Amino acid sequence: MMNYGRCIADAETELSRDFVLTDLADIDDPQWDRIVDNRCMRLSGGQLTMQSYYFRGAIADRLIDRTLPDTALEGVAQLAPINATHPGSGPLAENYTFMYRLGECIARTDPAGTRALLDTRIDSGKEVDAIKALSPTIAGCVPEGRSMQIDRVRMRLGLATIYYRLAHALAFESEV
Repeated sequence: MMNYGRCIADAETELSRDFVLTDLADIDDPQWDRIVDNRCMRLSGGQLTMQSYYFRGAIADRLIDRTLPDTALEGVAQLAPINATHPGSGPLAENYTFMYRLGECIARTDPAGTRALLDTRIDSGKEVDAIKALSPTIAGCVPEGRSMQIDRVRMRLGLATIYYRLAHALAFESEV
């Protein structure tokens, strides 16, 4: 998943950016045909079946690595909430939307800790350490009275998407 996101983000940077920045995008939509690249899947044919939440997060993770400085969220406290939502309805869409909202709180509360997490390799000991370091922030971002189990992959990919969107919004705001 992460290698595929890396390949797409490198091959189609502008299209990847547009995909990460929209809530409504689904990889089944014909406008995103170019983002599903068989060369990156290392297949001569086939179809991508990854959910757009994971795909978007993997691409965002790579775009952050390639295009954003460590200080990309400097001044994020003054930025209006982006309140991202995942398209669709039902439990998965609700969960993904919750992960985006949780990610926004975490990224705004601890931009440096969030970036430290995103700078780690997925499923590594350093990733686990970075998540542990963010634990107080994560706990503070979970709404009162709600308990939840954190899935590392969902949290990381939601954080990556939101981190990238916040950085883009900050850059856009400074140009206006």
